[in-house]
Parts: sequence; C-alpha cells; structure tokens
Amino acid sequence: MPEPNATPSPPEQPAAVAPVLLAAAPLKAPIGLWHVIAAALAASLVFTLGNGLIIFALLYSGRFPLGPTPPPAPVDPAFVALGEAYAPKLAASYAETWSAMADQIDAGKPIGEAVQGFAQDWTNRRNALFEANLAGPFKSLVPEGATEDQITPAQRAAYVAACRGMAKGLSP
Repeated sequence: MPEPNATPSPPEQPAAVAPVLLAAAPLKAPIGLWHVIAAALAASLVFTLGNGLIIFALLYSGRFPLGPTPPPAPVDPAFVALGEAYAPKLAASYAETWSAMADQIDAGKPIGEAVQGFAQDWTNRRNALFEANLAGPFKSLVPEGATEDQITPAQRAAYVAACRGMAKGLSP
C-alpha cells in the first residue's frame, strides 16, 4: 500500500522501446508522372477559373460592354452656360433662406415654425429665381400649356438636351 503523501512515480517503460524522433526520418514519397500531371491540371484549373471570374466580373460591371457603345446623349451648350450662370444665384438664394431662418430663431420664433417657414421661403425664392432666369428659355423650346400630343419629337429631343445642359452647367 502506498504512503498517503507520497508522489507517484512515472510508469516504467520497457528497455526495448526507444523514443522516435519524427524529424530524424524524412518522408520519402515517390513523385510519379501522375502526381505531376495532377498538379499541373489543378494549377491550370485554378488559373482558368480565376481568369474566367475576372473576365465575368469586368463584363458584368459594364466597364467593357459587349455591344457597340451608344453615342453620348446630346447636351445643349446654351443651357450649360445658363446652368453655370444660374448655380451661383441659386446658392446665394439658398444661403439667404438659411440666414432668414437663423434670424427668425434669434428673434424668438420656435424652431419648428422657423423650419416650416424656411421650407416655404425656399420654395418661393427658388420659383421666383427660375421664373426670372430659366422659364423663358425653356418656354422657347416647348410652349407653356402644350399637351403631349402637341409636342413634336424634335421639341422633345431639344428639351431633353436642354435639361442635360442645365444638369451639366449646375454640376461642380
């Protein structure tokens, strides 16, 4: 019977078993022709699939369209100039609207009422600015009050080009 506080001794190993070092015995697996062919096929498959995925992604993104490239949409240069001249006026009007709202809040008006007043003031200022600067040129393309069946395809195309011109002129 072992003593109660004695430390157990390690189990004894038979003398015939020696520890084996894994690093001491290199693995010698023969590399045959089939292994080389399999590795080449695997590399080829990965390369082909990788390139295929890249080509698919580029085509799907639209950067390289498959068909002919459509011509650029027509832009009326006169309306580009109008847009460029209109942009600072529009920005100044917007800034005046913000200043007016700040003055109203400073004067004690509740913020909710000032914001509602801002929205109405901005709509009024923007409409007045449009009437003073852009309504005439747009009315020259399509008369005011014309119905859709009265608008010719040429008028429609000119109006679209004018809208694109304004967008280009207003863009920074």
